Amino acid sequence: MESHKHQQQSCDRLLRVRDVADRISVSERQVWKLIRAGILEVVKIGRSTRVRASDLRSLVDYGTEVPPPPTSISGSRKAN
Repeated sequence: MESHKHQQQSCDRLLRVRDVADRISVSERQVWKLIRAGILEVVKIGRSTRVRASDLRSLVDYGTEVPPPPTSISGSRKAN
């Protein structure tokens, strides 16, 4: 069964960020937020970023909220 899962992932269609945005009716910027938050995994091929169609299906099926970006704490650096 494990080899079947691996085989299925290796044959999965890879989507561009703009294609992901079109499929779920959000902006490319929102897709990048999902990626940076670790909610949507990517595959890097050289300088290209792709999303597995199965990962997008999982996101749509199970859903999740994008956590707010981390806030920087001003004054946390010590002056030399």
